[in-house]
Amino acid sequence: MFRSLFHETQLSTMPSSHDHNTIVSSSPRSSSSSLRIEEGIILPPAPDEPSATPAPSIPVTALPHASKLIPALIIPCSILGVLIRLGLKYIATFPGQQVFSLIWAQFVGCLLMGLFVSTRAWIEGSGKDIRRQQIGPIIYVGLTSGLCGSITTFSSWSLGMFEELINPTKIWRHPLQNILSALSELLVTLAMSITGLQSGMHLGNALMPLKKPDQSGHKEKTSRRSNITVNNNHSTFHSSKDTPAQSTSKRTAYTEWTATYYIITGFGLCTWAAVIVACIWMPEQTRASWRELVLACCLAPPGAILRWYLSQFNPRIRHFPIGTFSANILGSLILAGAVCLQYSPAVVRTTVGCQIIGGIQDGLCGCLTTISTFALELKSLPRKATYIYGTISVVIAQLGMLVILGSFVWTRPGQNFKELSCS
Repeated sequence: MFRSLFHETQLSTMPSSHDHNTIVSSSPRSSSSSLRIEEGIILPPAPDEPSATPAPSIPVTALPHASKLIPALIIPCSILGVLIRLGLKYIATFPGQQVFSLIWAQFVGCLLMGLFVSTRAWIEGSGKDIRRQQIGPIIYVGLTSGLCGSITTFSSWSLGMFEELINPTKIWRHPLQNILSALSELLVTLAMSITGLQSGMHLGNALMPLKKPDQSGHKEKTSRRSNITVNNNHSTFHSSKDTPAQSTSKRTAYTEWTATYYIITGFGLCTWAAVIVACIWMPEQTRASWRELVLACCLAPPGAILRWYLSQFNPRIRHFPIGTFSANILGSLILAGAVCLQYSPAVVRTTVGCQIIGGIQDGLCGCLTTISTFALELKSLPRKATYIYGTISVVIAQLGMLVILGSFVWTRPGQNFKELSCS
């Protein structure tokens, strides 16, 4: 439905043991090595662009202490992501606005995703800098899965489409107009998301043009990078010219905890603790919107971390990222239940109840689901798999909304949901 927006070639993919759904894609027009990304897809370089230096064929989860460092880095990135999303949504909400306000958060998140994807080789580092190579992939996961995944949201998009379909506020219009309104939200979001993704890739290539190494240098890098062994989830980089003592020294330096590791872990935990303390000790006279914002920041890290863990199941099904799909559907179902509570008279009468519900919607559900990964997977999967995956994701989310939220609305035919709401 959106493939015609960009000039693409048919991509063939295969699963790997990557921590996200690693789909290896190759273009029939180019034999260049593919560019890997953390959020579920590997994109090949465009046929008219220089080839990227191949990244080491090693899962990020195989890096030492990655299971602790990645969640710690996702915490501040997810908090920043939810703040950016809510800020863009607030700025884009004004009288006479042309499109729904959430579209700009989706666009910016996908733009940053494309930028990080195209500059992954620089973020992760290469060459002889062992420290850079072991911390770079973790930073890359934090930027893509933590930041971009939290700026964009699949659940709110699904809720917006469903609300346009059922028209809960009883605005007078023909049922066909409800369908057209829902299709507009569907297609505009997909178009803007993929446009942002492609624009970010172009921006990254413009800021950091990749130069083709000479043949001898390329072979030397390849031979060095091929000397990577993975043992017990720890990666050991060594050269064939290293003595046993040198290899042991590198392995020890590579696996031990360093000051950088402590800084990342401490900063992530302190950031989360700070927003929790701010939420608890916020004065009573503080504006309700600020309290809801802080609650969203408190609930953002669990959603983003859970999404990252679920993404490790992506390789289980060929050409269908089951981890991303599960996160998006689960978040959409939780959001539907939260909206039912939001329209419940018992919750509306309490300010704290409304604030908690708002925090769950914007923080937990908003960061558990993502459009940036979804758009990237749609762009990179084979054409048939793209339509299957995209259609199933949207349809299942809408069916979940129908069962949970639709049954709640239609069992209260005389109720005005615009008046009975926390907002």
